[in-house]
Amino acid sequence: MKLILISIAALGIAGFTLNKTGVFSGRSSKPATTSLMNSTNADAKTSNAKGFAVVELFTSEGCSSCPSADALLGKLAAEKKEHVYVLSYHVDYWDRLGWKDAFSKPQWTARQRAYVNQFRLESAYTPQAVINGREEFVGSNNLQLYTSVDKELNESEGGQLKVTAVVKEGKISVSYDASPSANVTVNLALVQLKTTTEVKRGENGGRHLEHTNVVRELATVNPSDRSEISFTPPGNFNASEYKIIAFVQYKRDLKITAAAEAIIQ
Repeated sequence: MKLILISIAALGIAGFTLNKTGVFSGRSSKPATTSLMNSTNADAKTSNAKGFAVVELFTSEGCSSCPSADALLGKLAAEKKEHVYVLSYHVDYWDRLGWKDAFSKPQWTARQRAYVNQFRLESAYTPQAVINGREEFVGSNNLQLYTSVDKELNESEGGQLKVTAVVKEGKISVSYDASPSANVTVNLALVQLKTTTEVKRGENGGRHLEHTNVVRELATVNPSDRSEISFTPPGNFNASEYKIIAFVQYKRDLKITAAAEAIIQ
């Protein structure tokens, strides 16, 4: 089945949606009108930031509109290294359309579906960005991404969360300290800092794709259950090429209240 991307010049950003019947259709962002007036200040006033921003990108190597969002995520991660935590989830519903994304998992599709339900969207789509569990938009929208991240950095004061990680006995042992609460979960993500893929088939066939902070494993626990979990290292694991990103999230509305990261010792 050949997919057709509907390009709307007036909007400049488009993506794909997956409706309940499994059929893809074009989706575009809202017109960028008044948001343009502060475009020169999109990066301003973050030096005294008191907050944090967890940026979750739902993407796929099989989606032709996703590489620009992947590149934008990498740019954000390189430019904003303080209190900004980016995660790239590769969903699996594109895998049957010509290219199997090696980083895709149904678990990431299920996580995206939870956001679809919370935001009352008609369907899932890629590329989709979610900021602190509070808002979502097309992941390739540069202005919206930087504006939203700066807003959270300056307005969203984070809670307490500590995390450490060490390799021992062939496992990645992750310890965390979060305030006990029955209303939240702690998410612990093992992310690969950089990956590259030569795509052979599908919409991105022949392209060299680069990804930032690809989520390889994710553990979701109640903060009072335990304070340590372990991951099995992926093949060809090198600790310097991975890190742990942790964040606390409300169970009911999925808003994120704290975040932290740790290098793997």
